[in-house]
Amino acid sequence: PAPSESDLVRRLCSVDLCGLFSPPRVVREAKRYGLSAGEAMDLTTGWDFNLESHRDKAEKYIDDNKPLVVIGSPPCTPFSQLQAFSPASESKERKWREGARHMEFVVKLYRKYVDGGRVFLHEQPAHATSWALPVIRRMMEEVGVDVVEARSSRGRVEVEVESRSSRIEVESRGHRVG
Repeated sequence: PAPSESDLVRRLCSVDLCGLFSPPRVVREAKRYGLSAGEAMDLTTGWDFNLESHRDKAEKYIDDNKPLVVIGSPPCTPFSQLQAFSPASESKERKWREGARHMEFVVKLYRKYVDGGRVFLHEQPAHATSWALPVIRRMMEEVGVDVVEARSSRGRVEVEVESRSSRIEVESRGHRVG
């Protein structure tokens, strides 16, 4: 069925992109390309996802505005391979639990994107232990979710996409891939 006039107006006036755990640099860059940039929800902009009220407010923002793309960049420090070199402590355990809660929160929002036919990007270092969290593994196995690994070095970008139907590798020696 054809979308209604109100659906078209809502889509034309909607937000193209927003960021979770992301300083404003991404939404500023999106504006340079003519995209309608939404919130940059990050500690640097007053958002603290350790607070349930902030998580609820962010979810309401996502539900109300339905940005086409959400970029989630939860802190990776608790999941860094370097953590293996620090001794166990109450502080380290608390930070890990906090990191796991952040991952559960972004996956809850990502699921809305998969169900709604929209796009999410989950940004974490390739070797972070967060990729092994059950909540992340389950999300990676969802139909419609592809895993992309990008590496860059001195202006060269290499991208690998693994999907259920194909494997794509892209390499660029320029400054932009697109």
